[in-house]
Amino acid sequence: MSNYEMIYLVFEVFCGAQAVVMAAKMTPDIGYSNEVRTFHCLSLCLIVEIVAEGLWIVCAGLDGAARVLLNLSCAADLLCTGYTVYFWYRFMDTQVTPREALIRRPKVVNQLWALPIGVMTVLDGTSPFTGLTFTLTKAGVYYRGPLFAVHALCCFFYAVPVVYLIAQSWKQQHIDRQDFTLYLFFPTIIVVGGILQIAYSQVAFSTVAFTFGMFILFNSLQRRQINTDALTRLNNRASAMAYLKGRIERAEGEPFYLFMADVDQFKGINDHYGHIMGDEALVLVADTLRDLAKDYRTLFISRYGGDEFLFTISENEVEPQQLIRHYGAVLKTALDASEYPFRFTMSIGYALADIDGLSQSALINQADQGMYGRKKR
Repeated sequence: MSNYEMIYLVFEVFCGAQAVVMAAKMTPDIGYSNEVRTFHCLSLCLIVEIVAEGLWIVCAGLDGAARVLLNLSCAADLLCTGYTVYFWYRFMDTQVTPREALIRRPKVVNQLWALPIGVMTVLDGTSPFTGLTFTLTKAGVYYRGPLFAVHALCCFFYAVPVVYLIAQSWKQQHIDRQDFTLYLFFPTIIVVGGILQIAYSQVAFSTVAFTFGMFILFNSLQRRQINTDALTRLNNRASAMAYLKGRIERAEGEPFYLFMADVDQFKGINDHYGHIMGDEALVLVADTLRDLAKDYRTLFISRYGGDEFLFTISENEVEPQQLIRHYGAVLKTALDASEYPFRFTMSIGYALADIDGLSQSALINQADQGMYGRKKR
C-alpha cells in the first residue's frame, strides 16, 4: 500500500469514526423521532460508503477473487454516495419544512422526489455487469462508464429542492437568519465537495464534505439542546429550573402561580397511532401554549419532561382557574382545526408561591398533586 493510499485510508477511518459517534449521540434528546431516524439513515449510508472505499484500497492490489470485491465496493460506493445525498435532502426537509406541512404532504410528492435515487440505483446496481456508470479492467483499473454523468446529475439534483425549501422557509419566517445561513452552508459544501470529487477522484473530497457538513449540523442541534427542548422548541427542564429559582427568590414581593400540565392518556396515543403521532401531540401542546402566551404578559412556558409541561404566571395577572379554562378552549380549537386522528385533554394542577425561600421540589410536588388529582377525577 502506497503512502498516498495510507493517507486516504486514514481520512476515511477518521470520517467513519466521526459518523459513528454522531449517530450514537443523535437521540430523541437532541431531535424528534423523524429527525433522529433520518439522521441515522444518513450516517449509515456514509459509513457504508467509507467501508466500500476502504475495501477498494485494500483489494486494489489483489488478483483473482478480489475483482468481485472491487466491483461490489465500486457499486456500493456510488450507491451510498447517492443515498447519502438523498437522506441529506430528507433530513434538511425535516429541519426547514413546518411539521404540519410534512404531515399533510401527499405521499406521491415524496415518491416523485425518490425517482432520481431510483434511476441511480438501477444504473449503479447493474453497472458491474453493464458498465453503465463504471467499468474495471482486468488489471483492476477503474474507469467511469458512459452514463456516469447521469449518476452525478441524480446526486446534484437534490441540491435544487433543498435550496428551494430553505429559501421558502426563510421567506415565510419559519427559520431565523442564523439557521438560514447554516442550512444554506450545508448544500453548498456538499455540491463543492461533489464537484471536486468528480474532478479529482484520488482525494476523498465528498466523504470529507459529507462528514464536515453533518458535524456542523449536529453541533447546531446540540447547542440548541442547552436551553431548548429538541422536540417542542420550548424552554427545556434545565432552563425552567433556572427561571423558577429566580422567581422563588423574589416570590414574597412578586407572588406567582406554578402550573404542571400533563397529556391525558398519552400512552394510548403512542400505542394506537405510533410515536410519530405522539410527538405531534406534544408539539401541538407546545404550539397552543405559545398561542396562550400571546395573551399574558408574564406567562413562562416550558416542557418539563415526557408529556409534562411547566408554566408560571404572576398572581396579579389572572385567576388560575380562568387560565386553565382559557387554555382548554385554545387546545380544543387547535385540535378541531387539525387533521390529526386523535383527540385528548390536559390535566393541570397549580400551586401558589408567595413567600421567599420556598423549595423548588416542594412547590412542584404541590402542583403535581393537584394535576394528578384532576387526572383521577
